[in-house]
Amino acid sequence: MRAHALHAAAGLAVSAIVAALAGCNPYLEHYEGERFAPVDAARIVEATPADDRARLIGASEFRTSDTALRERHVLEAACAVGADLATWSVKWDGRETQVDADPIMQRGISERGTFATYVPVVRTHDAWKHVAHFYRSNGAAHTGAAGTGTVSAEPVRQASPGSAPPERLPPRPPPPGSPPGP
Repeated sequence: MRAHALHAAAGLAVSAIVAALAGCNPYLEHYEGERFAPVDAARIVEATPADDRARLIGASEFRTSDTALRERHVLEAACAVGADLATWSVKWDGRETQVDADPIMQRGISERGTFATYVPVVRTHDAWKHVAHFYRSNGAAHTGAAGTGTVSAEPVRQASPGSAPPERLPPRPPPPGSPPGP
């Protein structure tokens, strides 16, 4: 019974970490694909890995004017979804316009705090298209987030608060319109 409780608690901790990262990492927010147990380390590769070396498990694609995104964000997302390899590209994608609210006057009222008056300001920024593909090495042992050994190559469901430990997912059906498998 105690081992089951510890396993469930570990699953909740992993889910909490993934949820926390997803809140501030657009590569996780826009991720589509399979999820595996998190891995300790991932690396960026310049070219798509050969089919016999790794398989594509998911991708993330989005457009933003945020210039603070770096390689570390891709690596954090890769580790969180269970990928040990990733490709990454950022390309200029035109300009975007947004309306910000800038304060034009601030005043303080004793014992009531500071108040501001805002005016809308239109700003134009360069926009960037971010694309990342996440891969999982074939036949390699993957270490879980706690470094506790080999993690199965099967996708797992993320545990939610109060749920049972993660369970294995059934194989995904082929996409509509694809030729039937063997």
